[in-house]
Amino acid sequence: VLACLLPPFILSLSSGHQLRSPGAQVLQEQLAGVSAVGSLDISDNGFDSDLVTLVPALGKNKSLKHLWLGKNFNVKSRTLEEILHKIVQLIQEEDCVSYIPRERKFAQWPWV
Repeated sequence: VLACLLPPFILSLSSGHQLRSPGAQVLQEQLAGVSAVGSLDISDNGFDSDLVTLVPALGKNKSLKHLWLGKNFNVKSRTLEEILHKIVQLIQEEDCVSYIPRERKFAQWPWV
């Protein structure tokens, strides 16, 4: 009940935490029901191919409006395309995440 009264806050788990697959799993399982988080920075955590399942899971959190994912894209081209497709789906939803950072390697993907 208290979480409903608080304004959404920024949760920064970026740079240096290297949460990797175990961290992605925890975020997938736990963050959907946390309504107090309005912004989430999970850049530079080595999520890489885990983003295929993590991005849709984060989309289940309807209070999440800003998402930073940079430096988590050390993946092959096919996996990158799948991740970017999931990101596009996420930002096209109603009440969607409103910010996805651009990285240089996305220059070849005009729809990002």
